[in-house]
Amino acid sequence: MFQALEPAEFAQRSADYLGGNSIPPELHEIAERLKNGQRVEPISVRALLSWFGAFRRGSWIVAKIRSDMGKLGIETVPDLESTYIDGSLTLGIASPVVDVSPEPLTKDSGVKEPLDDDDDPSYRVGRLESASKAPLCANRLDPLARAVTDMLFHDYSQLPVVTEDGILKVISWKSIGHRLALGRAVDRVSECLDEARVIDREASLFEAISVIVENDYVLVREGDNKLTGIVTAADLALEFRKMSEPYLLIGEIENHIRPLVAGGFSPEELVTPLSEVPQVCSSKFPTLSTPVCS
Repeated sequence: MFQALEPAEFAQRSADYLGGNSIPPELHEIAERLKNGQRVEPISVRALLSWFGAFRRGSWIVAKIRSDMGKLGIETVPDLESTYIDGSLTLGIASPVVDVSPEPLTKDSGVKEPLDDDDDPSYRVGRLESASKAPLCANRLDPLARAVTDMLFHDYSQLPVVTEDGILKVISWKSIGHRLALGRAVDRVSECLDEARVIDREASLFEAISVIVENDYVLVREGDNKLTGIVTAADLALEFRKMSEPYLLIGEIENHIRPLVAGGFSPEELVTPLSEVPQVCSSKFPTLSTPVCS
């Protein structure tokens, strides 16, 4: 099975593949197996990145990976940018590209060529960790006490339910409380089901926000209607913290530095050569044991 590289190999891969035209041997082996009709185990996005000596899905590294896979005639499903970094990617022979345009667009046509799916910069729901984790589900025929126990034990507010015909439902504290408030005697999960709020994993995260705010959750499915995860308001809050925290920290650092710099340096000192910066800082802040600008 193909795995992520060990740290010792990682630095060498960065030098070998990110700056040149070489293709990692793992991709060559996968392409050979696929062309021979052999099955290839799914890999994680993190493992694929490590073969190129990369940690993150920057635009440059993604373009390099797509280019190399295109040369070998293979592709990943789902796309490597649309799923969680530790989510699984299935590799297969690339689908042939069929040109259905009646004629190519020209610069003088006044019409902009639409973005390919690979060029769409939207942040996909599938990139959230919770959207790629198979959720705990309840069976519609289970006793209600079992679903209540599961929600209490795991501190969940709702549980998905997949019916025999594949329709997604949900049982929640709200749905249970609603029936009990109406005086109904409920003993089975099937008696407390509500219609589920569902979104495709390829949808933009911003499409999911209003649904999550209104319902506290949204179920995530793949194109074949397979349930892949559940995203709650708590997951959304954690994701936005992860996305915004670096920018907020930069703002805090700037706010700390601004009072030190304001009125403390002349225009000549602000263009001081880098080698002389520690001496200038020491003269400005003699009480500090370590120069703030070193």
